[in-house]
Amino acid sequence: MKQLKRENKGFSLVELVVVVLILGILAVAVTPQVMKWVGKSKIITDKANAKEIKYGLQVALTDWQKRGGKIDASADFTLDIKKDGTLGACSDWSDGTATVTLKDVIDETFASEYPKAQYDVLAGTTDVGFRITYTKGTGMITVTCEAQTVTD
Repeated sequence: MKQLKRENKGFSLVELVVVVLILGILAVAVTPQVMKWVGKSKIITDKANAKEIKYGLQVALTDWQKRGGKIDASADFTLDIKKDGTLGACSDWSDGTATVTLKDVIDETFASEYPKAQYDVLAGTTDVGFRITYTKGTGMITVTCEAQTVTD
């Protein structure tokens, strides 16, 4: 007997439509979960960056004080790291005996590369990514991500 050989040149249109439909359903089902993971990773990154800023600033303050800088005990201190990763205005805190400014020491500590906030800054607010606050009485440093609710 002679067997007819059928040439299979690919998939039929129906098979391709079914595969595309199944992939579309899977994509719709998985997308919300992936978006949650992205949001969580941004929060985790901002928390890690806030800790990095806090510890880096503690090192910079210690180094600056060793160079002769003195903190004015009568005033709190606020420093902003802008959304684009640049340092905002920085008080000198000096009584004139320091050989370098506090901003110079902070720039040295971070090598002028400051962490950037992962979230876009909320509409209607300033362009601040992280806000650093030094409390005079306790000497405590607090770092807050202004783009979202992340504090260290």
